[in-house]
Amino acid sequence: GPRAGGGVFWVGQGTLRRASGRRIAALDCVESAERECSGGEAGPEAPGGAFSVRRLIVYRDPSGNGTLLHVPDGRAQKPVPPLEYTHVVRIGASSASPEPAVSAARADGSEVATGRTLRSGLRQRPLSRVFTLDVQAEAPRRGRGSRSKAEAIGRSGDAAAALLTGSSGAGVPGTIEEYELRVPRWPGSSPLLGRELLYRRTGPCPSWCGAGVCTTELRLRRCRPPLAKRTLARLLRDCLDTDGRASREQE
Repeated sequence: GPRAGGGVFWVGQGTLRRASGRRIAALDCVESAERECSGGEAGPEAPGGAFSVRRLIVYRDPSGNGTLLHVPDGRAQKPVPPLEYTHVVRIGASSASPEPAVSAARADGSEVATGRTLRSGLRQRPLSRVFTLDVQAEAPRRGRGSRSKAEAIGRSGDAAAALLTGSSGAGVPGTIEEYELRVPRWPGSSPLLGRELLYRRTGPCPSWCGAGVCTTELRLRRCRPPLAKRTLARLLRDCLDTDGRASREQE
């Protein structure tokens, strides 16, 4: 999961909802981002490069009572495992489009998905700068020994395999991820710690809540390593109440 060491750290909360608007879960999140290459600061405002991104999300009861979310398991109820992953995200120029190309791979080098940029840019507001990046994900390119999209959807639970419409099967929506980084500019504001990152993902629901389209929304604020470490420790303690396994769905 995220390590409270070098890099940039974000903590925050959010929600998981169905397309109908029904709230499925409250979310707690801690995330870190660190450049894979030397120089510069990791962040969406950077012109490009490779970043190691680690994210841990814990699912809680939508009532807001702070308990872990439970789902039916036969006659009993079981806690939903946390979502945890580490990706190397690359942002660079595209020969086919003026918008940047985005791709994500796991730590072992296997590709999760590539992204087609729908919108990117910078807006100047009186008291802030706002960087936006909207990406429509595409399934990994198939290579020798790779599984078909249907096999991946049916066996791995890896939502990245279900990102394309059309040949991936009727009713499988394309996944869109929207990022908005807000950098404060008011007098006395911290150039780093005042930053806020809004994240929205619309795509297939996690398998544990059934078929359909779901939206994940996170509101994260940049923090210092000690707070990230405390938040991570708290979430990991909560994760011990599950079966000890973290999900990689929706990575």
